[in-house]
Amino acid sequence: MAEPKWLDINSVLSHNVPIMMVLGVRGCGKSFGVKKHLINRFVKRQRKFVYVFRTDSQMKRILGTTNIFEDINDAMLFDEDIRCESKGAYYGEEQMCYFIPLSLAKDFKRASFPDVDAIMFDEFLIEEGQTERYLKQEPILLSGLIDTVFRNREKVEVYLLGNATTIYNPYALYYGVEKPYGKNVSKSKDGRAMIYLAADEEFIKYREQTAVGNLISGTAYGSFSLHNKFQAEKAGFIGKKEQCVPFFTFIYDEQTMGAWISYKLGKMWISEDVDPQCKLIYALTVDGHNENTMLVKSKHGSMVDVAVKYYQNSCLYFENYKCKEIFLNVLKMYL
Repeated sequence: MAEPKWLDINSVLSHNVPIMMVLGVRGCGKSFGVKKHLINRFVKRQRKFVYVFRTDSQMKRILGTTNIFEDINDAMLFDEDIRCESKGAYYGEEQMCYFIPLSLAKDFKRASFPDVDAIMFDEFLIEEGQTERYLKQEPILLSGLIDTVFRNREKVEVYLLGNATTIYNPYALYYGVEKPYGKNVSKSKDGRAMIYLAADEEFIKYREQTAVGNLISGTAYGSFSLHNKFQAEKAGFIGKKEQCVPFFTFIYDEQTMGAWISYKLGKMWISEDVDPQCKLIYALTVDGHNENTMLVKSKHGSMVDVAVKYYQNSCLYFENYKCKEIFLNVLKMYL
């Protein structure tokens, strides 16, 4: 079986976007390609990078069980082996990168990183079924870390690497990046962030022929692991609203959406359309709460409960995949 084309880091960099969300099937070379690029830069120019973990406990757990650069060592691409210690990774005896848990990023505000050219956050997306949760205001925490590391420099290079689990994650919503349709790149209107879909059809066919690919092919897990099928793209419950009236409005992760109900059809829809006259406006997080909203403090006691019941009875629909994916995140608070 011929080797496929792995992630082309130059293709990612050619878009000249500071915040690069690189998403794709497992094993397409996202992590390997970025690590290789950053290590090569250190070897040639002595420029370091920051490697981000979500929490301190996650960092300790991962570093206590594995060398996150073992794949690079096994490939024997460089003259020195890379080892990990509590504060960072070392190329031979020289520190090559700093390890920083995002949950403690504020503790580094007084630190100076003039020798750092890039930030790398691997596995930044949380997959369905994981017990891990995003940090409160996580994209803002990352923005603070970016400010700490780069200060007033013009060149900013941030790699957010993840598997094809969810397009409308907190980062894509925060930076205003939509799903790429019919292409592999989508950029925010201000050009500060992008989603880059790694792995082409050639690589996907290669993965299908591997031993693991054969095992997971045709399964729900295989949909995103092999084929870049995102969480909300599971079949069903997509449709345009009809014969309905506004029911309530909700705000989640700075996204405002409307729930519309048809008493005649016994259906409800989640839509990006919002009735400006609707008086029931729920904030599902503290960040979205203001003088015009009601903060949902518990799983019960709001009209959102009714939408959850409609979902459980297969009567809740979504006008597009964005609505579906965002509301699936809301459901995690209730189910």
